[in-house]
Amino acid sequence: MGKKTTNFRKYLTIREIANTMVITSIAGLVVALVGAGITFFQQTSTQLSSLELSQRIELVSNSLGFSADELASIQSELEARIQFVNDLQVQAETAEIILNLSENEVNAVKTLLKDELDKGRAGNFWMSFAQNAVFFILGVLASYFIPKWIRRKPENAQTTTPTA
Repeated sequence: MGKKTTNFRKYLTIREIANTMVITSIAGLVVALVGAGITFFQQTSTQLSSLELSQRIELVSNSLGFSADELASIQSELEARIQFVNDLQVQAETAEIILNLSENEVNAVKTLLKDELDKGRAGNFWMSFAQNAVFFILGVLASYFIPKWIRRKPENAQTTTPTA
């Protein structure tokens, strides 16, 4: 019997990974909010029954204010993640375009990159040469003047003659 072949993809695309991340984040957010809401209402329901109406209204308004702030924070985080996913999609599309280049287009890109790198190398050569020349001249001058400066006599120094 021959081998049975399957046509499963081995890897996910960047777009699929990004979409999965966003969906998972949103699902986790919803579950967390529902759980927090249930816990909050369970805890406050016993407390609310013993409080006066004005205190209950104040407590509920504070809770709603906190919830609104949290929702704004969550919304900004989700927008940042959506922007990240969009950036990944653009990168994936660019990579796909590069993968679909024909041999002639690949050779043209290689030639263009090689020309740009060669231009940079030529400019770097002369810049490096100039820097090396300057430091060489500074080294020659330093090796000439530093020994003279070290051996010089101070102007106010008194000469002493050895006495025997």
